[in-house]
Parts: sequence; C-alpha cells; structure tokens
Amino acid sequence: MREILLKIKRVKKSFHQKSELIEVLKGINLDVYAGDRIVITGASGVGKSTLLHILGTLEKPTAGQVFYKGNDLFCLSAKSLAQFRNQKIGFIFQFHYLLLEFNALENVMLPALIAGWTKKKAALKAEELLDEVGLKDKLHYQIGELSGGEQQRVTIARALILEPEIVLADEPTGSLDEKTAEKVKELLFSLQKRKGMTLIVATHNLKLASSFPLWYELSHGQLHLKKGE
Repeated sequence: MREILLKIKRVKKSFHQKSELIEVLKGINLDVYAGDRIVITGASGVGKSTLLHILGTLEKPTAGQVFYKGNDLFCLSAKSLAQFRNQKIGFIFQFHYLLLEFNALENVMLPALIAGWTKKKAALKAEELLDEVGLKDKLHYQIGELSGGEQQRVTIARALILEPEIVLADEPTGSLDEKTAEKVKELLFSLQKRKGMTLIVATHNLKLASSFPLWYELSHGQLHLKKGE
C-alpha cells in the first residue's frame, strides 16, 4: 500500500476584512499519497494559494490539522517547522522571487547554503540540476539575462536542490506563453517521475490541469474531485 504523506483534516481559514469575517476555506479534507500528482483549479481569489501556503506551513489554518506521516505539523515548534519546510518542501511560485544580484547557479545554491551545505557541495548539486532543466550553458547568466521560461527553470532547480518529498507549485506557468508553459509542464512531470516526489499544483489553466491524473476544483471553500485515477 502507498503511504499517506499528507493528511488534511477539516482545515479552515478565515480573514477579517474591516468588520467582516471572510471564510476562504471551509473544512478541507484531503489525503495526499507519496508520489501523487495533484492539480487544484478554481477562480481567482478562491483560496488556492492560501491552501498551498497551509500545506507548505507558510500559513497556519484557522482550524483543522495538517499531518505529515502522522505527525501534526502545526504542533511543532517554529524552529522545527522551519526545518521541515526547508528539508521536505520545495516551492515554485508564478513570480519566481529569484535574486537579481545573483546568477542562475548562485540562486539555485541558496537553499542548500542556508541548510548548511558547503559551497562546493551546493555548487555541484546546483550545476547538476541546471543541466537537468536544460540550462547547462547558462550557469553564470544573471537573472535579467534569462527569458521568462528560463527563469522559471531556475526556480524549479532551486526548489529541487534539497531533494524535497513534496513540491508545491502556485501558477507555475501563469506568466508564460502557451508554448513555454507546455515545456515547463513537461519538465515538471519528467522530474517528478524520475525523482519520485509528490507534486501539487494550483492553477487556473484548465489545459494544464487536464494533464494531471488527480484534479480537484476549489469552490465555495470546499474541494471537489473533478478527475481521479
């Protein structure tokens, strides 16, 4: 039997906007198995990013629990939670948040250096990953010298350097043209299959979503299965 990697139980998230309480997530339940490839769609502002942020422990739910291999993540100390995030989760965002003053290689090395790797070890792993994403000849290019698709490939390499079990991608193709978006999707799928990681993507791109074996739609604060394996 496959292992349940993440279990989301009755997760709720609400925000106060002036005097009004806005309920974004209204009791989300989801089992994520090791190696799953999941996509979540929904209208803008429906809470897709919020849900990903909770799964990645960047935000705490208002209520409910998120378990990783049976352990309640939000019962961990802030230090342990940061360590979990650094070692187990890879993040890919629509806006890449790459450091413009660093080149491609240095950007990919950064999470490994923060985790305490030596510069040599981090550089070797970063080079290997940039080769895998097709940027072997652009290791020392500044970020501003790369195209949008190339910048997103750097972001993917950066997300994978610590070999996370789970990759969370928020609109990873949202700022790309259709052809480049297709290449980035194929790259993500290829890397996910080779490395055996779990991939959860939030997107409004229905064409991208249709290529996932597990497709959920988020609406009215709830997840609805549109396509299952």
